[in-house]
Amino acid sequence: MIFLMRLAILSLVGAAAILAESASAGKNRPGFEAAIAATPSIRQFSDWELVCPPPAHGARRGNRVAACRLSQVHAGNDGSAVFRFSVIMQDKTAVASITTPLNVYLPAGLSLSVDGGRPARALFEACNVSGCHAVFPLEGALLAQLKAGRAFKLTLHDTSVSEIKVTISLKGFTDGFDAL
Repeated sequence: MIFLMRLAILSLVGAAAILAESASAGKNRPGFEAAIAATPSIRQFSDWELVCPPPAHGARRGNRVAACRLSQVHAGNDGSAVFRFSVIMQDKTAVASITTPLNVYLPAGLSLSVDGGRPARALFEACNVSGCHAVFPLEGALLAQLKAGRAFKLTLHDTSVSEIKVTISLKGFTDGFDAL
């Protein structure tokens, strides 16, 4: 037992030394600074995350990088992303994208209900290996409700037409949206 603990400690120390050596060696290699500069910026707004590519990788529109994305992801029991609600700005219009797992009943679309209010409907546009996607402009009453709300319920159906409901927190949504 003691032998295994010592072996584990030596392995960790060795791994740390290798990582430190690799990092210091990398600083002297061309392209290391470029790789660091290519790292996206990530800002947390309570339950929401704003991810923006580095300025060299995003198209500039005024003082904003067009490819920033505000999102919240709900993971399954195995840690895989199951539902993603994202917002991007496209030509001064907020565009929402909801990604769900495959095997959803597409004709039913999905509905969003903020704080138990009247549901808004969205249709699925496409499915690919990352899931099924509903994309729609986020404006007017729905945007105002999301900014003022506490949570929204996303409702959809699987292929056996069983209802699936996911509650998504709006804590931090307004601040994140304003930073888009």
